[in-house]
This record gives sequence, structure tokens and C-alpha cells, in this order.
Amino acid sequence: MYETWFVAAAQSLRGVQGLSSGADAPADPEATRDAKGWLGRLMPHRYDPIADQLPFTRAFDLEAARRVPSFDRLCRKSAAIAAASP
Repeated sequence: MYETWFVAAAQSLRGVQGLSSGADAPADPEATRDAKGWLGRLMPHRYDPIADQLPFTRAFDLEAARRVPSFDRLCRKSAAIAAASP
């Protein structure tokens, strides 16, 4: 789930869209089954993908998100494609 990447990079999102200044990523972000709910519990309003995804995407720490295997795979495959381009 896309929001799992935000959970992994929670520290970099503190204050964005009202995310709590004490937001800390869990040890295993992929074990968080309701990433949208997890984010919403740390915000003054319910997490809304339409309103919140873009600001979070602009701000999240890509290196922190690489702890999530799916994001790391995306980064590796993107780098391989870029390297293969003329």
C-alpha cells in the first residue's frame, strides 16, 4: 500500500498536513495493516488520500521509505531503467 511508504518515513512527515510532531515509524512498517488509519490517528483529521497524498509525497524521506521492500524494489528498478536508457 502506498501509505505504508509514508509510515516508514513518518519522521520526515512531522507537521505535514498536521501529522503529529511525535510521529515515529514502527519497527516494521509493513506489519501496519491499516496504514491510512495509522496516519489518521496521528493527524487532527482523518487521513484523506485525495488531500494528503500529494503533500506527503512531496515531503517524505525516500531513504527512510526504502526500509519497505516494495519501495526499495521500485527504487532499484527505476535506477536500472535509467541506467539502461541511452
